[in-house]
Amino acid sequence: MKNIAKPLNSHVDSTSPPRIAIVLSTWNGEQYLPELLESLRLQTWVHWDLWVRDDGSVDGTLAILQDFSKKMNNKSTGRRIHVIEGENLGVVRS
Repeated sequence: MKNIAKPLNSHVDSTSPPRIAIVLSTWNGEQYLPELLESLRLQTWVHWDLWVRDDGSVDGTLAILQDFSKKMNNKSTGRRIHVIEGENLGVVRS
């Protein structure tokens, strides 16, 4: 029987570098978030997407994320930040 399954990466342009997805959930993280985001910014691999789901923060977390997103979301960096604002669902449902 002939194997007709396509490789998992068959949809990826072989000339493009692979992208990394980073998933982050936040809640009132303004104290630690700038250091974490700076660490991501300083990474040498630039082909990544950051997906953040905020769980109803009431501190400056969303402002920090939005500022970071504005600075990083441009074609010259190769990085993309996606911020999803949500209500407080708790650690498990978030």
